[in-house]
Amino acid sequence: MAVNIEACEAIIGHKFASPAFLEEALTHASVKGKAGKSNERLEFLGDSVVNLVISEHLYTANADKTEGELTEIKSHLVSRRVLGRAGRRLGIENVASIGKGVSAQKRIPVSISANLYESVVAAIYLDGGLAPAREFVLRSLKEELDTITHFRDYKSLLQQLAQRLWDVVPTYTVVGETGPPHQKSFRVAAAINGVVYGEGVGPTKKEAEQAAALRTLESLNYGRDTRPDSR
Repeated sequence: MAVNIEACEAIIGHKFASPAFLEEALTHASVKGKAGKSNERLEFLGDSVVNLVISEHLYTANADKTEGELTEIKSHLVSRRVLGRAGRRLGIENVASIGKGVSAQKRIPVSISANLYESVVAAIYLDGGLAPAREFVLRSLKEELDTITHFRDYKSLLQQLAQRLWDVVPTYTVVGETGPPHQKSFRVAAAINGVVYGEGVGPTKKEAEQAAALRTLESLNYGRDTRPDSR
């Protein structure tokens, strides 16, 4: 499938001064563009731009959160799953050039959707600078940002979810400790019906439990009905 520049400009909300950036971003490695170029190098740059934008936003918008909490939230927001979901929501894969072997699949892998998303971010950055790239990232990830940053107590959120879906409460177990007594680091596993869905690390057991709860919420995709006992 050929690259559709105009359609992509419409869905991402940016008019390119240099469309060649976008053409390269939309050319997946499974095909060869002009001079053999694909989006792999742009994907590398886009990953860093997304990380910068999300880190800056979380730092500015969450003065009450610790470094550990911000790190856990950022890890979720820049994950393959989240970026791939954002790319699919926009429909970037539908206007990209992807090899027949990949595009013939029933559904494009989420990793490819995430790669295309990062490449587009890099193309916007190279074409217009950080400001339009930031605007695109925050707008396209607004659903995830609103969901994850509006909650302060991830243990309570996970408990409500587990009770609503499965009529059970999560359990937390310390599975590791490192560091000297004055600078401990705890690793905690969160389980539902005996199945571990996430682990978290923190300087206190409480913070490690919150991190584990957040990881579990991510694993469960915020309540999609995938029951622990049928995993």
